[in-house]
Amino acid sequence: MKHGVARAAEGKPQIAFILPNLSGGGAERMTLNLIPALRAQGYAPFLVLSNHGGELAAAIGHDLEVVSLGASHSWRSLGPLIRLLRERRPAAVISALGHTNVVTILAARLAGLNTRVFVRINGVLSNQVRESADWRQALLPLMYRAVARFADGVVAVSEGARRDFIRATGVKPEHVRVIYNPVLRSSFQEEVAAPVDHPFFGPADPPVFVSVGRLVPVKDPRTLLKAFALLRARRAARLALVGDGEMRAELGELAAELGIADDVAFVGFQDNPIRFIARAAALVVTSRHEGFGNVIVEALAAGTPVVSTDCPYGPAEILEDGRYGRLAPIGDAEAIASAMEEVLDAPPQREASLARGWQFTASDIAARYAEALATVGVEGLPDTV
Repeated sequence: MKHGVARAAEGKPQIAFILPNLSGGGAERMTLNLIPALRAQGYAPFLVLSNHGGELAAAIGHDLEVVSLGASHSWRSLGPLIRLLRERRPAAVISALGHTNVVTILAARLAGLNTRVFVRINGVLSNQVRESADWRQALLPLMYRAVARFADGVVAVSEGARRDFIRATGVKPEHVRVIYNPVLRSSFQEEVAAPVDHPFFGPADPPVFVSVGRLVPVKDPRTLLKAFALLRARRAARLALVGDGEMRAELGELAAELGIADDVAFVGFQDNPIRFIARAAALVVTSRHEGFGNVIVEALAAGTPVVSTDCPYGPAEILEDGRYGRLAPIGDAEAIASAMEEVLDAPPQREASLARGWQFTASDIAARYAEALATVGVEGLPDTV
């Protein structure tokens, strides 16, 4: 039996955002950016986690309700999520990340409600499946093929990610739309202006290149270090890697082998990586694939030049095939080093880069989500004076 749409105490439709946890990844950051922006569109959002943990837990605002299902992983959250949805009866749910998306669709339909369901595809599904050693990842395309039709919509964060998802799953193209990530939240300028207390960032020091992301194979930090070594052999420069991950020790050893250890800093995870990006000579992205590329938008909006691999699929879309930044082949250390040197000698036009970056504000992207929700009968109720 289907039930009516629930509304929060103030009469606004409730939107449940569903994540496995609050690890420091892009999908989690973008969810936290989108929630207050959708609240401003007239919705009452709350956050549902399979388990409450992760680096971004401290970034949650005091005005955001968070419900933890106490599950060790996404599939164990199925039963608790069904019970929560029956209790809260939200107007819509918006989930992100592989198995959590599948579980969310199943839970919403098994709950027997008319809750609208949107799932977000944040990466390149085919590459994620191919590169993962987890057999459960290999089943994701089949799972999506079976359950995606029960969702009210699938949201891909780039056109390339959309095309890849359709190819990998066989989901009908008209069921998958593109809504870019809500990268720039209202506090962006404050985050840019925040100080950086690190010896690399003195006023008279050599230019510092910055990389932001997990130290994992898909980000290809080995090629980044090799490219920087080639550049460093030609001119004075430094490199700061913001982020942490399984390759940290290996990369420290590689930096020593390449003779660049004194000019490379492993900064670790940062609540505010934007302050490092804003003070960089350039942001360098060496990923093998990116569903979108949030840090590229942050760099553009901060006026920082960008060097990125021309990987599937987000960077080339954001940079419009090199119009707003330099693109280099995946895994090509020499080409990346040359692009890094080029941005020092001939930086891109700052005003054009700024304008491009500011096309991805959370408020503008939230309006796109509001349009998608309205198409399935869920409309926000603005505050009345």
